[in-house]
Amino acid sequence: MSGEEEEEALRTAVLEYVDGLYRSDVALLARVFLPQARLHAIAAGTVVDLPLLAWLDRVAARPDFKAQGVEAPYELHTLDVASPTTAFARLTSTVPPARFLDYLTFLKVDGRWRVIDKTYHRFD
Repeated sequence: MSGEEEEEALRTAVLEYVDGLYRSDVALLARVFLPQARLHAIAAGTVVDLPLLAWLDRVAARPDFKAQGVEAPYELHTLDVASPTTAFARLTSTVPPARFLDYLTFLKVDGRWRVIDKTYHRFD
C-alpha cells in the first residue's frame, strides 16, 4: 500500500472506533481492537488499567446514542502511520455527557489496523 492508502486505512479504523462508541456497538469495537488491548487513564488520582473485555462490558451498558438522536461529536487531531506495522491517532470524542481525549496506538495485523492500547483523559 502507498502512504496515502495506509493513512486512509488508518482513518477508516478510527471512524469505525468513533461509530462503535456512538452506537455502543461492542461487536464493531471488538473488530477495531485487538483482544489483548488495554485501556489506561487516571481517575481519582489512580491509574486505571482496563482489559478490553471489561471496557466492552461498560460500553454494552450504555445506550445507542445514534438511535436516540443524541449528538456525539468527535475531532480527529492526529494520524501518524509510523511504520508498516505501527500507527497512532489522537482525537477528542464525546460519550454523552462526557468528552474524552483519546490516544489510540495501532498495530497492523492481518492487513488491518487494530487498536492495541487506548490511553484517555475524561474532561469533566
